[in-house]
Amino acid sequence: MKKVLLCLGCNGSLEHKRIDAKTCSGKCRCKIWRVNKEKSVLVSFRMPIVLHTDLFLAAHACNQGVNAYLNNVVSDHLTNNYSQGT
Repeated sequence: MKKVLLCLGCNGSLEHKRIDAKTCSGKCRCKIWRVNKEKSVLVSFRMPIVLHTDLFLAAHACNQGVNAYLNNVVSDHLTNNYSQGT
């Protein structure tokens, strides 16, 4: 049985779309972009190139980009701290 993928915006079928499609239309793509934009915060900081290289290698080892890796690390850190009551 063929697995039917669903649109992230409207849960419609992606049956006749590209195999890597996430949304069925530009309207749904914009909807998802707006939701994700509202959730994100831009943070910039400076670090020595050695630390940046270490960060890049750690992200690469997890098959993630640096942004996704940092999001996961910070999210895990905050979750652990709030669950411990600190």
